[in-house]
Amino acid sequence: MGDIGQIGKALAEAQAGMKGATKDAKGNFSTYATLASAIDACRGELAKAKISFVQPMGRDEHGPYCDTLLIHESGESLSSRVYLVVAKNDMQGMGSAITYARRYGLMGLVGIAPEDDDGEAAAKAPPPKEKQPKLKQATDAEIDEAIAQIKGCRELGALGNVWSALNANSKHVAAHADVIWAKDTRKAELEAA
Repeated sequence: MGDIGQIGKALAEAQAGMKGATKDAKGNFSTYATLASAIDACRGELAKAKISFVQPMGRDEHGPYCDTLLIHESGESLSSRVYLVVAKNDMQGMGSAITYARRYGLMGLVGIAPEDDDGEAAAKAPPPKEKQPKLKQATDAEIDEAIAQIKGCRELGALGNVWSALNANSKHVAAHADVIWAKDTRKAELEAA
């Protein structure tokens, strides 16, 4: 890696002033921090510390990648590499993979994470136990049916609809660990397809 004494010190100073990346976009199932939010979270503090960053693309024997390089005014640098996983073999799929790699490469190298967008809700005390409704126990048949519906989804929109319907009509089924696992697994499969 070479000598990183000066960039290491400068990065530590920059990190002291950085905030988390704001979750400023909404996906099918959650909110997330965009590339712009990740850049906004660190660019100012990096500049104050005399650190610039670039994110060149390349390809090697393992496939296409995005490098993230932090370059200090001293000439010292730090870098990381994220290989692209392209879900759809067209420019839109490549663009999505590049944006993802840039976002996570940058956040990982400078040491920031998305902010907890539920911070206020988590800080509030839950209602007393006697006021919380008890969910009835899901039967094996209900769980099997829900998992079959989830596995039958061929696109993210359909999965979102099935999940919304489960939460609206069968919360006791949607709250079951096996059903949640099936939903998360199917979502990952569809995003990768």
